[in-house]
Amino acid sequence: MLTVSHPTILIPAYQPNDNLVALIKSLRESQSNPRIIVVDDGSDFDKQSIFSKIQAFNIELLRHTKNKGKGQALKTGFQHWLGTSHPKELGIVTADADGQHLPQDILHLSSIFMQKPSDLYLGKRTFNKAPIPWRSRFGNKLTKYILRLFSKTILEDTQTGLRVIPRGLLLPLLNSNARGYEFELEMLLIAEEHHVNIQEIPIKTVYLDDNRSSHFNPLIDSIKIYFVFIRFAAISLISAAIDFALFFLTYWLKKNIFLAVLLGRILSATFNFKLNQHLAFKSKNRWLPAALKYTALASFLGLIAYSLIKFIHGFGINVYSSKIIAEIALFILSFTVQRFFIFNKAPILEIKS
Repeated sequence: MLTVSHPTILIPAYQPNDNLVALIKSLRESQSNPRIIVVDDGSDFDKQSIFSKIQAFNIELLRHTKNKGKGQALKTGFQHWLGTSHPKELGIVTADADGQHLPQDILHLSSIFMQKPSDLYLGKRTFNKAPIPWRSRFGNKLTKYILRLFSKTILEDTQTGLRVIPRGLLLPLLNSNARGYEFELEMLLIAEEHHVNIQEIPIKTVYLDDNRSSHFNPLIDSIKIYFVFIRFAAISLISAAIDFALFFLTYWLKKNIFLAVLLGRILSATFNFKLNQHLAFKSKNRWLPAALKYTALASFLGLIAYSLIKFIHGFGINVYSSKIIAEIALFILSFTVQRFFIFNKAPILEIKS
């Protein structure tokens, strides 16, 4: 009979230094003696001595022949673990190779995870008490507030690399096309989509040598991280333009508000759905269930829009102006309902260490 063990520890490593050796040595000396997988994400030849050192600690070493990005390194580890672990093993811990995650924090999150192994756990750093490099402080704050605009998830540390991921979330994560640092942000959105609760656990905030060992590019990697939001916003604006244009054209030709609203909604909603599915969120889920839900929502909003336009137009206001006023009112109503009713949930549970 299988004894349920602590989660496997997965460490993606690119151009590591002796901090990785010290981390693994300390983990090996702990009482839990966890399974450890390290993914060499295409490190240079002169870094191979580091990997030779850690192999002495009975770790499993996976290699990329070239650098593929942190997200792809994590997915390589996930795939290997799913193929080699017992089905009753509950999850996997991800930690960074640069020494910023202390062994005691890694093991502490593992122990907490065992109490409720269906949740996604994040190691939450404190950004207002310790000296934090500007790029880390700014990037985390910006991502936190942008995430709140597009998601119901309320988190303080969206970019932490110390996470405990439940087994059931790994396959959906493998379907993500993200390959770099943006993968960790997409993980939060995918967890929300699959109704996985997220818990933040306070950990020690460590930045060694002003975080110079980090391979995060503040410009390029930030653009990749926020691109999912940029795509979503751009698609929404284009869809609105299509809706307005078709409404104006149809009403100009037929003088029928219902027909103008209907045609505008059908075309813009179809465009919005397909592009959000394939470009904004790159979803690989079955399209029919999502399309049915989206159609129901679009139909409901279209009916409200038609009613509002008729109501406003009844006061003698130009029909085109009525359309604009109705859509603005509908946007405010939709945002208010989502903010205060649909997404008004208790803050993410925080467990004190």
